[in-house]
Amino acid sequence: MAAMLNSEQRAAFNVIMKALDEGANPRLFFIDGPGGSGKTYLYTTLISTLRGRSETARACASTGIDANLLPSGRTYSMFHLGINILDTTVSAITPRSKVAKSLRESKLVVWDESTMASSHALNSVDRLIRDINSSTPFPFGGKVFVLGGDFRQTLPIVPHGTRTAIVEACIKYSKTWKNFHTLKLIKNNRSVEREFSDWLLKLGEGTLTNDIGLDEELIEIPPSMLCKGDIVKEIFEDKLHVADIPNFVNKFILTPINKVCNELNEKILNLLDGECVTY
Repeated sequence: MAAMLNSEQRAAFNVIMKALDEGANPRLFFIDGPGGSGKTYLYTTLISTLRGRSETARACASTGIDANLLPSGRTYSMFHLGINILDTTVSAITPRSKVAKSLRESKLVVWDESTMASSHALNSVDRLIRDINSSTPFPFGGKVFVLGGDFRQTLPIVPHGTRTAIVEACIKYSKTWKNFHTLKLIKNNRSVEREFSDWLLKLGEGTLTNDIGLDEELIEIPPSMLCKGDIVKEIFEDKLHVADIPNFVNKFILTPINKVCNELNEKILNLLDGECVTY
């Protein structure tokens, strides 16, 4: 798998492996990359490399979908923190338990989509790992700990919270954040359209120009990215034939609300050949 890494992934892989193999500093990392930059592939390569050497690595993610993409991935319930996490929250894991033994023996811990977690969660995990490693003063027990995510995407959910409250809840406000070394992945491996990839990155960075005096809450979309007719037919064409399933099965239209989704589904179903049957 390591042979398939691009230059950015390879650089991050080498830095983390040096920390694992040589005990080099830094030992805490944050993989910063937009969607499609290959973060999951990098985690998988690191974990597979260690397990191929009969060494232990643990992986978790802030959502179940992302956890399923990781080798033996779990949600961050792996740390037994509960649901409502406060600054005083303590993990239910005891130092002599099997779970504690597994974490203690792990050379590497990966936490994907950590940007969706709160600073309280990160602080609680730090206390947990230091506790199960004989109350060592080193952050995260001196273990190689890799966070990953994209601050351009969804931040922690704060019920009825203002923009300021949501930002202040994120892991950058954790007391341990200053110890993390950021490794950036920029190249989009998923999108084949360079113009769209560059525009999406600028959108996330907040560096888009506003040439027509729009309100700061509005986004100006380039004309080349706008649908000029029926979006259903532009994506799926005029007719869907059963023989063409491989061509359209991976196409989809994202919608902000379910009502729009249902309307589009109805239009797409009407493009299918044959008689409609409801079971």
